[in-house]
Amino acid sequence: MSPLHSNHPCRFACQLLCTCCECKDRVDTHWHCTVCQEYDLCVSCYHTKSHDHPMEKLGLGLDDDSSNQQGAAAQSPEESRRLSIQRNIQYLILACQCRDANCPLPSCQKMKRVVHHTKGCKRKSTGRCPVCRQLIALCCYHAKRCHENFCPVPFCFNIRQKLRQQQLQPRQAQVLHRRMASM
Repeated sequence: MSPLHSNHPCRFACQLLCTCCECKDRVDTHWHCTVCQEYDLCVSCYHTKSHDHPMEKLGLGLDDDSSNQQGAAAQSPEESRRLSIQRNIQYLILACQCRDANCPLPSCQKMKRVVHHTKGCKRKSTGRCPVCRQLIALCCYHAKRCHENFCPVPFCFNIRQKLRQQQLQPRQAQVLHRRMASM
């Protein structure tokens, strides 16, 4: 696992990106041996292979579908959906901050393609593109909790402005009703 340049926007996710010693896949979420210096397993190999030493789970969980699948039976559909949205928001933020065209994080590459598609899609404005609709919905979920002045997530600033306007409208209506009542 080689460290990336400190100015790489995905450095926190990419620092944890490693190669599984068994299947040779490059993964974010992995199990690292606390005794062996360079022994890491992907989540799948950790569950199927044995290792003699204690191991600790590392990574951001961005590519850990196995834990989601194992826990899916215990989770309600609403909880699974909520976790999926949170995970995809993490992907979106990482992809929007990353300027490395060859970023090794697969989730970053995928989300960059989605964002790039949305920027040039002709059907976006009519609401007929399912890819654009999903990205815009994801941006809305993100914008509801975002407090960044210069957020790199597409549409975030505009969505936050519209949300503020919607919050002000009921207040303005209440003020108007009070003024009307006092006349």
